[in-house]
Amino acid sequence: MKLSWIAALCITVVNISAAETVVLLEPFCSSSQHPAISTTLSNRPLEGARVDIYRKTDNGEKLSWTGSTDQQGLARPGEFEPGSYRVLAYSGKLFATLRLDVSNNGSGADACELKFVPPINAEQLRNEILETLARNAPSVQLKEFRGIVQDAGDAVIQRVKIEVLRKAALEKGNVAETLSNEKGQFALPLENGSYVAIFTYLGFKTRAVAFELGNQGWQGVRIAMTVGGSPSSPNAPPQEWNPER
Repeated sequence: MKLSWIAALCITVVNISAAETVVLLEPFCSSSQHPAISTTLSNRPLEGARVDIYRKTDNGEKLSWTGSTDQQGLARPGEFEPGSYRVLAYSGKLFATLRLDVSNNGSGADACELKFVPPINAEQLRNEILETLARNAPSVQLKEFRGIVQDAGDAVIQRVKIEVLRKAALEKGNVAETLSNEKGQFALPLENGSYVAIFTYLGFKTRAVAFELGNQGWQGVRIAMTVGGSPSSPNAPPQEWNPER
């Protein structure tokens, strides 16, 4: 079997508020009049996947072939007329697609690959992100967890989401959560200990700050957030903030 230019499709399934979000990128493959559809899951042939192939027409799309993959993960639909097609493949909850252009060049079978990617465990993904943020976060000592959130021009940012996690147990989730108020200020009562605070706001880079809460340190902290397209680092050290001023 002659192997043509192979396009792979990655499907990411993330559980958010009990709903599945599927991100699709449609790849492209060119083939002779004898295409073969190769399906894989975790780099292994995927047997029994349903494959539907639609030909594009002036009035939309028309089903040209339907079948399933064999033990080698291959679907062999036979000879196709030159034209533009769309390939859809299903396996359980997974779905894959590619755009197929068939020409009368060549006589061998050309393989176009559909690569299924298993769903990502949303909780595991979140923990990995948190661990990366915590590892790179600047650290400060505070007497109280309170402060102010501002942008690069010192304007306050309202309704910034602030999540607090114990540094030694990120996987257990938030111990507290709040939003900055109309003055950009926030405060949460916490026991002494080591924490990581995550600051998120639409259009801005996520900030992470590690802090030790105890009898020593600042009365408050100033968090500067930068817009998503800014070249400045989102992990710039925070500054001391005096809530009495």
